[in-house]
Amino acid sequence: MYASLSTLTVIRNASPLILLGAERLMFGVPITKDAIISLTMILIGVVVYCSDDLSTKEALGIFLVVLDAAFLCLDRLAQRYLLQEMPVSLSSSALVLVSNAVGLGFSTVLLFFPMHTELHEVEWTPAGIAWSIASCIGGAAIAYAGIGLSRNLSATGALVVTNIDKVVVLCYGVMMLGDHFDSRKLCGCTFALVGGTWHAWGRLRAGEEKKQELKVDPLSQELAPSAEEMNSFS
Repeated sequence: MYASLSTLTVIRNASPLILLGAERLMFGVPITKDAIISLTMILIGVVVYCSDDLSTKEALGIFLVVLDAAFLCLDRLAQRYLLQEMPVSLSSSALVLVSNAVGLGFSTVLLFFPMHTELHEVEWTPAGIAWSIASCIGGAAIAYAGIGLSRNLSATGALVVTNIDKVVVLCYGVMMLGDHFDSRKLCGCTFALVGGTWHAWGRLRAGEEKKQELKVDPLSQELAPSAEEMNSFS
């Protein structure tokens, strides 16, 4: 293992800070004070939560994690472009099919080449088959929800929701599965959850302000006197 899960989580949770600048340059998404503060709180929260588990890692592991985060950012930007900026003329079902077909190709290559020896150790039981089918149904539901999320949220917002979900899963492990939880982890989890709530509230407020501007501008244009009317008064 080149890097721990905590290292992967910490570096991935820094991705929204990078995406915020990329969205500003590519799509003109405004960078607000609320967005900067909330994303910083999320990053601090996850770092504090995982600080006990962080240790010095090999350079190759850190490089692979950073590369993974870079691909994640590119994926979110591509979703933003294809689903919001220049929407493709495909239904949600077609998008789910295309996404899973591409993923199936990579999974097949990994399964039959680097991991082919593990196929001999697989035992096909009725319970295992049932859980596999259930996971396929769950995967399709996640894909539909992800596409709907990408259509209605910015790339940064979608990634923030994903990162906050990780913290929720950690909280579930503590409350239901008895995972170790001390004051430092409580502080980090609180920071991340408050930051995510702040970010969602900031996005909602920005959206409402934009709607109000769109409502006011046409009305002001109708009420404003034209140049000919102004000349007639002079």
